[in-house]
Amino acid sequence: MSRGFALASALLVTAGVFGWLAGPLLESRFGAEALIVTYAGVAIAAGAVTYVLFRQLSRTSESGPTFTSDASEVTITVEDGHIDREMEQLKDE
Repeated sequence: MSRGFALASALLVTAGVFGWLAGPLLESRFGAEALIVTYAGVAIAAGAVTYVLFRQLSRTSESGPTFTSDASEVTITVEDGHIDREMEQLKDE
């Protein structure tokens, strides 16, 4: 997990919890208009999470997956003889 994604997720959770806990108090003290600021904070945090997520996905799709292996030979054992017969046929071709 990258730092940006972790930070954006933490921001979203923080804004959401604040809105959930402080929403009734803000509404009773300042009226319904005060909730708009809280909702804006949640929306900005959700946008930040979405931005970081899509940026990570685009970076991953641009570079493509990379696979490294230390083993020079891979051995797969299968109990079914069907796969062994197909492998022999492919080797013969």
